[in-house]
Amino acid sequence: MSSDLPNKDSVSAWMNPPEHTVSPSTDSNDAIEMMQRVRIRHLLVVEDDELVGVVTDHDLRKADGVVRDVMATQLLTATPDMHAAQAARVMVENKINCLPVLKDDKVVGILTSSDLLAALVDLVDADYESELD
Repeated sequence: MSSDLPNKDSVSAWMNPPEHTVSPSTDSNDAIEMMQRVRIRHLLVVEDDELVGVVTDHDLRKADGVVRDVMATQLLTATPDMHAAQAARVMVENKINCLPVLKDDKVVGILTSSDLLAALVDLVDADYESELD
């Protein structure tokens, strides 16, 4: 029997859509306001439909200009079919809190440490009801 739900072991089951992005020229204060409004800590930086960086709330608090000044550009990424544990390992080993998720070089999502905590809770707590259930 086929299901439209993603495999709970995969990144695609836990990632969020890339609905909140900024451009490199976005004013850092505008980016902070957006993050506070939608209650997120990471933004994907996109230019001409291409991922060019990631910026965090921590980065932006140090900024006095535009996102380009503080964004990370040396990016590690995940794919939707990557095992969630493998993505978690990449994040732990590199001391990062998010991974952009790419499919065929196109941004399809973002996976954060909070998403992986939800996956862990789902794994160890039989009473936990995720959005996938």
